[in-house]
Amino acid sequence: YAGGELSATTPETVVVTAPTGGLADVSGVAVTVSAANGVITVKGGEGRQITVVMPDGRTVARRTGSETTRINVAAGAIYIVTVDSYVFKVKA
Repeated sequence: YAGGELSATTPETVVVTAPTGGLADVSGVAVTVSAANGVITVKGGEGRQITVVMPDGRTVARRTGSETTRINVAAGAIYIVTVDSYVFKVKA
């Protein structure tokens, strides 16, 4: 885990933020992934490849992101969300 931020906003919602640049590029827009009530929301993913998979490897969704991308999934399940090279684990 290199350089992101994790905060619990409610018991059902966890927001994970990752910087888009490395130490050499601190001006990049952050990518934020949150999940609640069966919806995964990716913010800051414009033009980035977003992939959502189950822990067993089944792909649930794959698309190019917009400013705010919402993906409907089964509530209560755990998902691995990849936004380009950033990987997030969320519970919807």
